[in-house]
Amino acid sequence: MKVHPIFAPEKLRLATTTEPLKGQQEDESPELEINGHSEWEIEKVLAARIMWRKLRYRVSWLGRDPDPKWYPAGYLKNAPLALKAFHDDNPEAPGPPVRLQEWLQAAEEDRFVEDYADDDVPVTDARGQASGEGGGSVTASPAA
Repeated sequence: MKVHPIFAPEKLRLATTTEPLKGQQEDESPELEINGHSEWEIEKVLAARIMWRKLRYRVSWLGRDPDPKWYPAGYLKNAPLALKAFHDDNPEAPGPPVRLQEWLQAAEEDRFVEDYADDDVPVTDARGQASGEGGGSVTASPAA
């Protein structure tokens, strides 16, 4: 039997209710308005990497489809417990962010933290050095 991908427009009608259909699941995790921005709840931090000297994370969002994007660390500063749990479980992963302790303190005090230019800077860079160490080119001094 051959089925054609055609649907007669006269069979369409507007929905009369906003209730979900039988078997349809409602969005369990609607976006939240926090500090003037739309945010979603993090289920788990999946991975960390350094890209262009900035710390980025892949996360799974509660009640959402898998997300392949890598987010700057500063985007996750309202979820410092998830970041801490990830780094406690994955000590070899790049990071954590240099401001993680400040974010944890702010979460404990239930206050928001301002954005800073170094929000995405890891405590250690890709070479394992503390941020701010090294970075210049090294040349050998001529032998005497």
